[in-house]
Amino acid sequence: MAATHAGPRPAGSPGRFLPAALVLLLTLCLDPAAALAPELAEVEPAPRLSVTFNPKSRRLTWDCRENATDARCFMLHKEKGPIEIKPWGKACACTFNYAPLHGGVTFEVHATVRGRPVREELLYPNPGHEGTAARNFSCFIYDAGSLNCTWARGPAAPGDVQYFLFIENTKTQTEQECPLYSPDSGTHTGCHLRDLSALGFRNYFLLNGTSLAAPIQYFDSIWTAKEIERLSPPDNVTVYCNTSHCRIRWRPPQTWIPLTYKDFTYQLDIQRRHAGLGSGTPPVQVAGEAENEYCFPSPEPRARQAVRVRVADVRGGPWSAWSRPAAFGSDTRAGPALRLYVPVVLGTLVCALVLGFLFRRFVGLRALCPRVPQVKDKVSSVDGVAHQVPWEDFAPGIRKGELEDVLTVEEVS
Repeated sequence: MAATHAGPRPAGSPGRFLPAALVLLLTLCLDPAAALAPELAEVEPAPRLSVTFNPKSRRLTWDCRENATDARCFMLHKEKGPIEIKPWGKACACTFNYAPLHGGVTFEVHATVRGRPVREELLYPNPGHEGTAARNFSCFIYDAGSLNCTWARGPAAPGDVQYFLFIENTKTQTEQECPLYSPDSGTHTGCHLRDLSALGFRNYFLLNGTSLAAPIQYFDSIWTAKEIERLSPPDNVTVYCNTSHCRIRWRPPQTWIPLTYKDFTYQLDIQRRHAGLGSGTPPVQVAGEAENEYCFPSPEPRARQAVRVRVADVRGGPWSAWSRPAAFGSDTRAGPALRLYVPVVLGTLVCALVLGFLFRRFVGLRALCPRVPQVKDKVSSVDGVAHQVPWEDFAPGIRKGELEDVLTVEEVS
């Protein structure tokens, strides 16, 4: 059998490029990046903004060297939700408004760097051991010019913990520390502030702590003065009555926050004195007016009653304490006729007794002691003067020895 020889392969046949294809396939398996386009192979890593937060100034900043544009700042608050702030101009910072941070927040910065969107996140927790922060923190303004704050020691706070309270006016950013603390076993648990000139309508309260044994968490809160002011009771409660009606008048309380009479609403508790205040008729609701007064029918004679007044903000809030009771009416429980005639009868009886006593006194004495007639002296009496003749008028012929004694006797009947 004749042997057959394979002739030369035509150009472009598959067998000619088989070794080259195997080499290329092996190269791709060993280095996948070689298959990418040159521009993709040269992509740089995502830039870092290096975000930081200053709680004192509430300022979120980042690195300006990255030349970030279209920046936006976010605060992810657990209670208020996301809060978005944009930087001013080309500044590499955002300043947030006052907000409580003791629960921990998350900050985010969204920007564009060299045409690529960038998002960087910053966690800001409350530093310190859990349970060391002060608890039950509350403040209130009273007497239209004094502030009182109280709190309790944290359950996990060490024995040497000490708390400090700082109050900042959110408008003027004026901060002051509590000038007078109330200690409990050496630990500050209260604050008294008698000068409120530095306070504003909205204030930031920061209560932090220190200890040598462990780091202490802080507690912060924001309150308006209106939210924490306790109204004083109405002043100068008076009652004026006539024969048919009574009118109650009072003055509005003094407040630290300026308020008008339209901001108040009142309750009047009018009860019989023996029934006790708050035990009978429900209080009467009265809106605030320029001249606070309440008129109601109360004909005479009226029983003994008392009224007290309290006030609240018309937009809501707790009621103030009750004012001092103002009493009116009479404690007498007799009928109308008896109360009217008893004074008249008593007066008449007293007058009759006095007149009778005087009459009997003078008439009785006259009957017991009649007038005794007196002996009439004709010689010395005035009537006898006309019958007397002077001695010199007798005739001159009569001598001394011839004189006679004449005695005139007159019968007295």
